[in-house]
Amino acid sequence: MPNFEIKSSSAFYTHKANESPGDCQDAGLISPEHKRYAVADGVTGSFFPTEWATLLVGHFCNDTGSVNRSLFKSKNWRDWLAPIQKEWRAQINEKVANKTTRDAFHLRNSLVEGVPAAAAFVGLEINIQDKTQPIWQAMILGDSCLFHLHGNQLNSYLLKKPGEFNYHPKHFASLMSRTKYEPEFVSGIFEKGDFFVLATDAIAKWILTRYESGGAIWRATREELFYIRTLDEFHDFVKEARCDKETPLEDDDVALITLSVVESKIKIKEQPRKPINVSASSLPIAESVPEISDEDVRNIIHSELRKVQPSQNPAARNKQQLSLSILALVIATLSFFFSFLSMLNKVNKAPVPHLTAKLTNGVSVYSIPKEKSETVFTVKKDCHASLIGIQISNDEMWSKVQFYLWISVPENKQRNKNKENDLANILLSADVDAYDFSSRDTTVIGSFLPRNINPDQIVDKRKAHNLVWYKVRIVGFILTK
Repeated sequence: MPNFEIKSSSAFYTHKANESPGDCQDAGLISPEHKRYAVADGVTGSFFPTEWATLLVGHFCNDTGSVNRSLFKSKNWRDWLAPIQKEWRAQINEKVANKTTRDAFHLRNSLVEGVPAAAAFVGLEINIQDKTQPIWQAMILGDSCLFHLHGNQLNSYLLKKPGEFNYHPKHFASLMSRTKYEPEFVSGIFEKGDFFVLATDAIAKWILTRYESGGAIWRATREELFYIRTLDEFHDFVKEARCDKETPLEDDDVALITLSVVESKIKIKEQPRKPINVSASSLPIAESVPEISDEDVRNIIHSELRKVQPSQNPAARNKQQLSLSILALVIATLSFFFSFLSMLNKVNKAPVPHLTAKLTNGVSVYSIPKEKSETVFTVKKDCHASLIGIQISNDEMWSKVQFYLWISVPENKQRNKNKENDLANILLSADVDAYDFSSRDTTVIGSFLPRNINPDQIVDKRKAHNLVWYKVRIVGFILTK
């Protein structure tokens, strides 16, 4: 069985559009060391929900106590919850005692009356140690969701449909006397290439809505979710989703974690080495070259020195020192040799950097690198804007480029609604106007010939102002001479 590795994004969370970051009541945390991941959605209107959500994810991911570590075996969630509730009470007692604002009296009364905080929760643990059957286990309560993507199949826990979300979700309460909901424990197996998503209610509902839409909409959503790597990208993603005309993301706090299962690479130096015969003219470049650092060399020499007992015989002692010197020279030579192979390997495998390609007025994009061939797209001659793309490759005469553009058709002119993702069945064969993004407020940047475009090149679809907009990935050739 292969060794698995879990690649995770950061735990991203953000606030409602018209609020400040400090107002966010959702929380998320990852612990790569313990292979634990969690999100919690503090319930608006409950008593200090942000602190409660933060404590839940922190305790689940980082507490090394036996109750937390054996949670999925014992399923004793009440014993797991009790110390978190105790810590929340201590924190809030201190916060309320130090309050000097006008609401201090009200807060003290709420504390005395036993008003709790509340939060929905998803906690996921991934076990990659069992090589015969790697498993995942999760504890879930409320409308925060866990998604397991296997191939084209999306499995959702616990809610399955967008219509199942409501304003009164089940939750963990911060006081045991107010705890009335029990979490569910779920588990399953996974394989290389699978994905996991942990999401609080707003984005979980949005993901299910996009999945039900299917086709290009779901493909674009899946691609966007797993390309978020930085907080800025996450904020841009949420902002765009909230502005989507067809399936907008509700304006609520959002917490999101994405995970992918990949096969880890085993280092050669961890495997038994077999002698091989190589010649200088046919020396292969290894897929993975064991690295021997200077520190490794020193450690090996010192280890050998400790094995050698000092001799009283000067001749024998000189012989030992000579042997050790030869050993050090051999190891240093091997270190240089493997470092050189490693450098060659990295040079061989280094990806070609993508350069920016700018398409300015009058530039034509051809389907093949031949001037008389069919043009896929042409920038308007009087266009003052430029379309930015990626240069995939180039030579003295031609550059292969990739870029995205938006086109639109009126809803009532679709030819075949059963094949709405196939432009050949939707659009007329004549040239259509192309835009750099989906808004009629922009200037037409050029003309696009839609025929011979396959459905995989359509990466998004939206509706706005009685128009159907398609985001199309274009690959073609431009003259560089």
